[in-house]
Amino acid sequence: MEVRYYCDPETGLPHIYEHGVTEATMTEQRFPVGWDERRVKELIAELDSRTEEEWIAADEAAAQGDRDETVVTVPTTLLPEIRRLLAAHRTA
Repeated sequence: MEVRYYCDPETGLPHIYEHGVTEATMTEQRFPVGWDERRVKELIAELDSRTEEEWIAADEAAAQGDRDETVVTVPTTLLPEIRRLLAAHRTA
């Protein structure tokens, strides 16, 4: 589902503001195969209950999963050049 709405250029807020709209609902819910509303709510509850230490541990465990990759923080201005280098590396 794609939702489009006008944003007020002065406030940046969606057009629904100041028009008496108090709630927006979706009538159709779609879940990936094997998922349902109960499973989504359980996952959200689990993630919401995590401490900062648990989030860090999960990130570190995920980073250890593939020792052939690493995560590096770089200035955004370098991304075009990095992407060009990665593309050249993949085709080599």
